[in-house]
Amino acid sequence: MDFVFRKFSGSKTEDVHDWADDTKLLLEVASATMDARQVKLHLYLQLDGRAKSFAKEFMSDSAVKADDLVNKIVDRFHNPSRQLQLVFELRAIRQTKDVQAYNGDFNRVADQLSERSEVFLLAFYLMGLHPTIRQVVSVASPSTLVQAMKIAEDADQAKDVSGTHFARRTSVSSSGTSKYQANKQAPRRDDGPRKRLPPLTPEERQRLMAEGACFRCRKPGHGYAQCPGNGPLQ
Repeated sequence: MDFVFRKFSGSKTEDVHDWADDTKLLLEVASATMDARQVKLHLYLQLDGRAKSFAKEFMSDSAVKADDLVNKIVDRFHNPSRQLQLVFELRAIRQTKDVQAYNGDFNRVADQLSERSEVFLLAFYLMGLHPTIRQVVSVASPSTLVQAMKIAEDADQAKDVSGTHFARRTSVSSSGTSKYQANKQAPRRDDGPRKRLPPLTPEERQRLMAEGACFRCRKPGHGYAQCPGNGPLQ
């Protein structure tokens, strides 16, 4: 079988980390059918420009294997400005549709970072979530990005929040009227100041979401934003 590695020239428009990830996957497959020297040669033949000139000095060194050569190329052509650009892109991502789509957009950029800090990833991820979803995730206090994404997806599918985030902004009928407009126009019941209920525990939030109950009044049949008792709290 003839293995063709992805080309790389070392230009500023190329992402060396993206190239290295693809190349290392193919190295594992190629190593099963070719000896180390052949694998290294196949890799070298797919290099161009500055990358090929840089790799040439290591071709006669048998101690430098193909995966070692990939690491050396990464060290040589690592582009800090590109990584900084990815950080800015990550911070700018916002949830405009459902959580699953947002998670996909976020992962696509995060996976390109050469150094991933769980703390910063969590902070950026929460920043981009819709406020309703963000509140649920924050209360759960996830310690990893994977946990946060799972909690956000579960909350997105729960009845209590399904009608209060992106759908409010995007679900518009042909007449241009949102199907949630009635909720906004419904008269508010004002029975005077009400006592503030104690804060919900994470377990209580999970139970209310499962029952389709309101986070505000604890009663089923509507969400927080549609709560008929949205009067002033004491």
